[in-house]
Amino acid sequence: MEDIIKDIVKDIVTFDFIQGLLTGIILSLVSFLGRTVWNKFKSYRENKKRLFYYIWKPENPMLNDDKIIKKISDYKKTWKMTMNEEGFDVVIDSSKMIDGFDAFEQGIIKLLNTERDKYEIYSTNYGVSYILTDANSEGEFKSMAFIVAKEIMKNQEEWIKEIHSIKKVKDKNIIVIELGLKGIHEIVKIKAIVIPSKMRHKE
Repeated sequence: MEDIIKDIVKDIVTFDFIQGLLTGIILSLVSFLGRTVWNKFKSYRENKKRLFYYIWKPENPMLNDDKIIKKISDYKKTWKMTMNEEGFDVVIDSSKMIDGFDAFEQGIIKLLNTERDKYEIYSTNYGVSYILTDANSEGEFKSMAFIVAKEIMKNQEEWIKEIHSIKKVKDKNIIVIELGLKGIHEIVKIKAIVIPSKMRHKE
């Protein structure tokens, strides 16, 4: 009789142990899946709210080594141009000239859209090595933006004090550059339409 009771108790203990173990495993899996789904949802929500996809922002601003920096208000006059985001169509308004910051801003936009060594009309020193809207990851964007920032600084070394950041706007072919200029006390933002290579080379 004692042996029968011992066997019954043993079976009950074993069953309870296995049941408890299985319950623990199931609860752990449910908890893990719940956390995973929640984290994915939070990440999705945060990405939806993000204005920028990619950001290059050095720990310290990229400084201009040139000691002579001119006031941006003295930037030379040029014809006003407009550009269509649907394609690389530049229209020159021969009835209007701009100077100062407006001309400088237009020069930066034009530079960002000019691939180095692609056009015979420009010297080999003009243009940028990368079209920033071609980047497919943040790491690639940061590498490209660092080189482009140096090229912008070199091309406009008379006018730029420092470059603070370069950013890619989410879901748009728009690059935002934050920089410091002589004659303007706050950090300036330049918003540039930059047409990706695949949109400008359709032939």
